[in-house]
Amino acid sequence: MTFRSFRGRIALFSVLLSGSILAVFGVWSWQLLYSTGLERIDNQINELSRPHIVNRQTRGHWERLDESLQFVYGNLTTGSIILLATTPDDRILYRSHEWPEELDRVSLPEPNPWEDLPNADFRPDDPPPPRREFGPGRQGPPPRRRGPGARRGGPPPSPTLPSAPAKFVTRATENGAWRLGIMSNPNVELIVGVDLSAFQTRMANLRMLYAAAGVVAMLCVGTGGFLFSQRALRPLTMLTLAAESVTARGLDQRLPMQKEDKEFARLIAVFNGMMERLDRSFQQASRFSADAAHELKTPLTVLQGQLESAVQDADQTESQRAFLGQLLEEVQRMKSITQKLLLLSTFDTGHVRIHRERVNVSQLLDETVEDIAIMAPRLRIRSEIEDKCYADADEDLLRQVFHNLAGNAIKYNKRGGAIWVSLLESDGVLACRFSNTGAPIPPEDRERIFDRFYRVDKARGRNIEGAGLGLSLSREIVRIHGGAIRLLDQHDHRETILVRLPIAHDSDHA
Repeated sequence: MTFRSFRGRIALFSVLLSGSILAVFGVWSWQLLYSTGLERIDNQINELSRPHIVNRQTRGHWERLDESLQFVYGNLTTGSIILLATTPDDRILYRSHEWPEELDRVSLPEPNPWEDLPNADFRPDDPPPPRREFGPGRQGPPPRRRGPGARRGGPPPSPTLPSAPAKFVTRATENGAWRLGIMSNPNVELIVGVDLSAFQTRMANLRMLYAAAGVVAMLCVGTGGFLFSQRALRPLTMLTLAAESVTARGLDQRLPMQKEDKEFARLIAVFNGMMERLDRSFQQASRFSADAAHELKTPLTVLQGQLESAVQDADQTESQRAFLGQLLEEVQRMKSITQKLLLLSTFDTGHVRIHRERVNVSQLLDETVEDIAIMAPRLRIRSEIEDKCYADADEDLLRQVFHNLAGNAIKYNKRGGAIWVSLLESDGVLACRFSNTGAPIPPEDRERIFDRFYRVDKARGRNIEGAGLGLSLSREIVRIHGGAIRLLDQHDHRETILVRLPIAHDSDHA
């Protein structure tokens, strides 16, 4: 998938980059919090268990320890701490009532070895120190001399047993996961477990919070990237709008040189320089066309008058009159070209003046159909003109458009062909169509028929009257009236030109 929008690509790149960074940071931070939480639980297990594994304990001590743990952590769920004490030969000394059946001692790893510790010379079969009892009828021990570091009363301390650091593992059961601390001394293997349900719930909530925050952050970054790129591309947007508005009457437009970046400032300077050169060249070309057409108009008018007088001279022979008639037709053709060139130059420079009035377009087309019948009596003419359609237009210019389109429909028709003229009003627009039979226009020529001096049939260009200016002039006239003209796709062996004009605001169809 390729984004055609540069701003879209910037926003997508920002989202992908920020999303990757946030994902990596989120996974790393979550793993760090998870491992820190497990380490805290391990320290808790170690603090609870270590004092009881380094000293020799009696059989009932483990049950009392379990009750104490349940009492201390009574604010947690029942059974959140479990305990298992066994002998080195796997004989159970004590097991919590909540101990899961899935946590079989055989499936758990062995504790870290204690044999290599400094006090590992302790033998499991060493008898415990004699218990000193005091009471009536029993002889007490001889009095001891108390020194500065002597213990003041109570039984003597139990001997310290060798115990390696605890081994911690996580095991899952049907009711949840447990963090187990496994430790041992020569007499007992002790396993203390803490329920991880609450911890894993907190971590799952934190993971969801990270995901939601990441989505919101990526949306914010994507929106910010889009807005930033839009702001950064503002000079290009200005260039685009200026280029779109470039016409013969808009070559004087320049982009302001404000506080732009130096890259865009140079681009704006190049664009303004190009517009300056185009404006100067076009003004020269327009002046040349207008001056040439104006200078040729008077001599052609004089020549036309002299030829008309010569044709009417009774002393001329028939062949001379035919020759003079051909010359007169060529002069009239040149005069028509100069008039169109002069009119086009006024459109190009924007100096054309139109006299808008409420024009009955239906009547104009009816007159055009009558003219077609007179100029091409061998062609079949079909019309479908809606009555009382009005437009705010210059009647003479609009009549010239219809005359040009009718002339093309006649000249490029086939022998015994047909012409269709229609006018319909729809959605505040007048749609006028001129269709004719004849040779189809090649695809490479369809986009250029409105260009000046362009002839579709170049081989027969001199045999068909015209100079290739009629459609170009018609397009300029329609545009200045706020309308549009275009060549439709060929249908049923017909070539159709559509003219769309806005209707008159005070149009009355009654």
